[in-house]
Amino acid sequence: MVAAASKVVLTDRGLKTLKPAPAGKRYIVWDAMQPHLGVRVTESGAVSFVVVKRSPGAAHPDTHVLGRYPTMTLKAARNAAPGILGMLAEGKSPSQARAEEAREVARRRADTFATAVEKFIEYEEGKRLRTARETAATLRREFLGQTWTRVKVTAERDGKPITEWVTQWVDGPEPIWRKRPITEITRRDVIERLDDIKTRGGKHAARHALGAVRKLFAWAEEGERFGLAESPAARIRDKTIGITGRDLKRQRVLGDAELRDVWRAAGTVGYPFGRLVQMLMLTGQRLNDIAKAQRHEIDIDAGILTVPPERFKTNVLQEVPLAPRAVEILKALPKFKAGYVFTTTAGVRPISGLSKMKARLDKAIADKRDEDGGEPMAPWVLHDLRRTLRTRLTSDLDVDAFIAERVLGHALPGLHGVYDQGAHRTQKRAALEKWAERLLAIVDPKTSENRFEPGDEDDR
Repeated sequence: MVAAASKVVLTDRGLKTLKPAPAGKRYIVWDAMQPHLGVRVTESGAVSFVVVKRSPGAAHPDTHVLGRYPTMTLKAARNAAPGILGMLAEGKSPSQARAEEAREVARRRADTFATAVEKFIEYEEGKRLRTARETAATLRREFLGQTWTRVKVTAERDGKPITEWVTQWVDGPEPIWRKRPITEITRRDVIERLDDIKTRGGKHAARHALGAVRKLFAWAEEGERFGLAESPAARIRDKTIGITGRDLKRQRVLGDAELRDVWRAAGTVGYPFGRLVQMLMLTGQRLNDIAKAQRHEIDIDAGILTVPPERFKTNVLQEVPLAPRAVEILKALPKFKAGYVFTTTAGVRPISGLSKMKARLDKAIADKRDEDGGEPMAPWVLHDLRRTLRTRLTSDLDVDAFIAERVLGHALPGLHGVYDQGAHRTQKRAALEKWAERLLAIVDPKTSENRFEPGDEDDR
């Protein structure tokens, strides 16, 4: 290398006029404005920005190439030089810093949202929180795109391979945030995801999803886990996603004429959504408890649907006695090799696109009312069917309130929840059969056999 020239104020004009170094040589021109920054010129005329400085205790100076001119500008080189000098002052070489940065990037990539969910579920289960299963199910379903299904596994028992069916969470076709680094998820991502959930499942579903994901992010932030410095859901509230207090308190109970119109429109819509709606009307269960039912959960001969704890809101097994009309509906449904009962994918996945199907049902109701010259039906949601059944069990059919609550699977209050662990199958069956008899008398009085005298029905 030829001797370095005196320091000069580097300029673009000057850099363009630099001559190539003699054969087998190269030289450096130092910048008078930025200490330790220079341009190195080779015999081919290539010009590169370099930072040269001796680290503390080092025998020889370190040379770090910033970049080739003019691909790297003079301004960019001057901005980058202080950072390199700071590394050298700390005893780090730029190559070491690059390696550390690469390892950090790899670590962040490994800290995916799915990894965080699994660790968070472990933490929640370890604390034995009552809401742990519901929170886990929401995170898996709404943010990892997982579904609860039966899979065949082979295990060794007494030294012999045993193949059996087990129920577990498996990845669905849509990964959602499954593979995304948790540190790359933004507030906007959270809001957009909640908006999607609200469109598909309603405001209550979006609110439950917000509560679950906000809890996860807060846990990660508080413990400085996965490199998350700030929760992207920290400042998201119900009103952020368009949910008001009025939305959260519904009092809609369908009258006889409305029940009749919903039932008949559901019949015209047909399988799968129409039959799903009729099952909701007959059982009063939550939407997902019926929509995600699988063949192995239904005992047709015994007339029982069993909702597993993993899918039931209160994390307990819910037995739903099926009235004869409900059994008839289930027997008439298509039967697929895969497990889901209400499906558009031959049983591979549960029914989806519910908001569009609900719109079709509403249109069928509106068209029939318009044809008959009736008033439009007031807005309603599927959950109103559950509230209607609960209200009518006690107000119309004299079913004990305790049994009505057991029919819906609500958590029992106070000492009942501690000491009364009975399934109440007989009482629940009697209540649901009584309701089915009344419902059929309303929706199809010509063919239903019922004990109600004309005039007993109040067309509310």
